[in-house]
Amino acid sequence: MKIVFKTKYKTVANDSSIGSSNGPLRVQAVANGPIELFIDGVKHTGAELIGGKRIQLKKVDKNLVFALDDEPFAQIDNFYDTEGASLAGLGWDFSETQFLKLGDTGVVALPDDTAQLEVAALPIAAASGLGGLGAALGGLGIAAAAASGGAGGGGQSPATADNFVRGTITAGDVVGGNDLQVAVYAIAADGTATLIKTGAVDGLGAYNINIGSYTGAVRVVAKSIGASLDYLDEATNRNTDLSVELQALGVVSGIDTQINITPLTHLASVKNTTPTIGNIAATNAAVGLAFGLVDITTSKVITINNPLFPGTDDSSNGKKYGWVLAALSGMDAQSGSMNASIDLLAQNLSVSTTSNGPTTATLSEVAKTNLVAGARVADPQTPTDLPTEIIRLIGAQQQSVALSKIEAYNNGNGTTPAALAVADYVAAGITGVTTDNLAAVNAQVLKQGAGGADTAAEVQSLVLAVASALAKIAAYAQDNGANLIANPAPVLADYTNAGVTGIGAAGQPTVAMLSSALADTDITGALANTAAKVQTIVDAYQAIVQSADGVANNDSDKPTQAQYAAIGINGVDTAQEISLLGDVLDTASRNGVATDASSVNTVAKLQALADAVQNVMD
Repeated sequence: MKIVFKTKYKTVANDSSIGSSNGPLRVQAVANGPIELFIDGVKHTGAELIGGKRIQLKKVDKNLVFALDDEPFAQIDNFYDTEGASLAGLGWDFSETQFLKLGDTGVVALPDDTAQLEVAALPIAAASGLGGLGAALGGLGIAAAAASGGAGGGGQSPATADNFVRGTITAGDVVGGNDLQVAVYAIAADGTATLIKTGAVDGLGAYNINIGSYTGAVRVVAKSIGASLDYLDEATNRNTDLSVELQALGVVSGIDTQINITPLTHLASVKNTTPTIGNIAATNAAVGLAFGLVDITTSKVITINNPLFPGTDDSSNGKKYGWVLAALSGMDAQSGSMNASIDLLAQNLSVSTTSNGPTTATLSEVAKTNLVAGARVADPQTPTDLPTEIIRLIGAQQQSVALSKIEAYNNGNGTTPAALAVADYVAAGITGVTTDNLAAVNAQVLKQGAGGADTAAEVQSLVLAVASALAKIAAYAQDNGANLIANPAPVLADYTNAGVTGIGAAGQPTVAMLSSALADTDITGALANTAAKVQTIVDAYQAIVQSADGVANNDSDKPTQAQYAAIGINGVDTAQEISLLGDVLDTASRNGVATDASSVNTVAKLQALADAVQNVMD
């Protein structure tokens, strides 16, 4: 893993691993200054996990040692001998040494001969074996406890009763000496927000606040409370004061809840006007997808200023997050402020939720244009082609949102969510969907089992099935059924795949009847090359079959001239001919032969009746 120590004077880095023969990475402690630890591009503040485990802090002589499973991998030399030395971060586990305490922004040393013992505010104390620590401390007559103030210190209460909210603020990378403060508010069912607690922010932008026993929806707000510079702006590469009270929404359900705060979490907060336990995660996720990100509240941002940015894989969500924030920084430079940029995006980001469908968020063309323009402004500071990456991310989010919508329709009942439009398929990268075959494609999507229409490949195959079925029907009509080897007659599955209904049941034409209509010389391929045109043929034949039901005088409506023509019947041109042919079909029998479906089961038989009517009228 890549380990980096940063002090106010220098950066020390190496490629190491647990148990490496190279030994631990070492850095000299700095008087009156924090030391920051990065592992694989992630700023560590103590609560982060590596392989599911927390880093242990140990005292070895005068040095502070970092270990995993008791294997040292990094060390701050002379930490206990250097006045004012501190380790940035508020979530460190120093249960194995008595000579550390939690300060305002990180861990500091106690003198070796101290009679005082303070235990860290551990956000996952119960899970990390605090019970064993409590037993050990009990022998000394000291109760195991957690600092109830989290980042801000304060009184103490049993660790098992404490819920911690922690995270990192990133507008750009937060700088040491910032005057940022985080406040956690409880959100009631009626939407009112009540302050629970405030806490400090360390030199890496991390906060860790003990909110007691509260669980539920929270709004976390980061703001600058003074004139100090707070973060490194990407577009200008200058330290900048945070001019906006950045927010994030989250749900606290236990002792350790991570809620990072960025301009994107703020945007999600602005768009969620009625935050609840049930909709916060969905809205956060949807807004993230609008920018091509899979997570915005727990994923660590790898900013373009981070020394590990160039070596981080482009597929990393953290690196993509860095690209987006850099583009937003470019927008700030153009608009004049972060607040103006966020306002513009909020006005041009639509978030919608249906009762049974997913929450989706979509950027307007105005938002996308401004985002790419911002990327161009920040591009000179970026070791990559930032505009191209932003365009790629926006395209990816469009397809992701569209596919989610298609999948939701597949899981619905055909009414809820609403039917898909051609534009939905286009956004998902699906080709071949038109207004003519849209209903057929929607029918195909709807009839698939769960998971049968949630990828572009699956949906494209459904569109191809519709197109193939229609092509087969049209080819048979064009050939008039003359060459069954080259152009075989359609079967029921072809009509079903084409989205055509009303075949084979009582009072409906059979597949054979339809084949006779398609084989008629008057019906060409051009008259049967869309689902709507084929459905017209089916509906016309159905009207005739229902009239010729073997029961006399029960038709309220006789077949029309257009319906006769739709299946290739000629010579029924006048109102009198239409009426008389309708009467013939609506009789019980004719010349001792029943007038039922068997008398009209081919176009030839029906044409013979039409010819007879024409002879009478002539």
